[in-house]
Amino acid sequence: MTRQVVVGTASLGSTVSQRDSMALLQAATETGLCDFDTAPGYGGGFAPALLARLAALSPGSIHASTKIGGWQERRWRNLAKRLLRARNVAQVLAPQAPPASAAMRGTPAWWGSDDMLRHMDFAFGQLSNCVLDACFLHAPPVLLDSRTLESLARVAVERGALQLGISSPRNRDLETYSMDPRSPLRCVQLHLDQWLRAAPSTQEWLLQRGPWIHGIYSPGPDSRLPDLASREAAAKELCRSAPSARLVVGVRSMTSLRRLAAFAQAIAA
Repeated sequence: MTRQVVVGTASLGSTVSQRDSMALLQAATETGLCDFDTAPGYGGGFAPALLARLAALSPGSIHASTKIGGWQERRWRNLAKRLLRARNVAQVLAPQAPPASAAMRGTPAWWGSDDMLRHMDFAFGQLSNCVLDACFLHAPPVLLDSRTLESLARVAVERGALQLGISSPRNRDLETYSMDPRSPLRCVQLHLDQWLRAAPSTQEWLLQRGPWIHGIYSPGPDSRLPDLASREAAAKELCRSAPSARLVVGVRSMTSLRRLAAFAQAIAA
């Protein structure tokens, strides 16, 4: 099975029950899908914990990517409350979430360097036994300078990630990053519509690093490809022409997992 297809876990552990989520994860690996995209807050915090449990059954075989930044301190408090109320809290690894700095409390938190490092430790700690393919800086509301990116990339690799990337960047920031051929960013996760709208020079820069494309089945209101068949065709063509490309597709049921497995087989054929 191709490693270009990555299973998204945003709904696992919350929209999908923990029991059904674990069954989905195990079924995914049985079909050959062993790459997963997650984040500390996915599934109310349960998604990365379930991946850690899955990886404990077969250390070294489960690949995961995670994200840091972009969350509010209030969300962490709500997550802690949900974990304490959970019946099977003993099965969930939930270390104390790192607090945002005093200046950022109560605001949308794109944290300072120290906060991002604490958040990195927290996010990585959730995924014990997983191979960390990438750590994404999620949706930064400001353009990050090369010095900051180089520092974070170095620390991310030292702490176990294979590479540092950025997810859901603003369009103008993506264009600026693409002007730096020596950028420490090694992968970028973005919506299919954002990829389609990118300038040819930006697409070329992305292909050199590895675009992680999501949103295949969720076209935006101004999408150039509103129908799903055309979106699937565009995603398949991207993967076939660019081995570095990956497709992130969420699953919520066995039906959606079977569709994703068939999609992966079609790409690999």
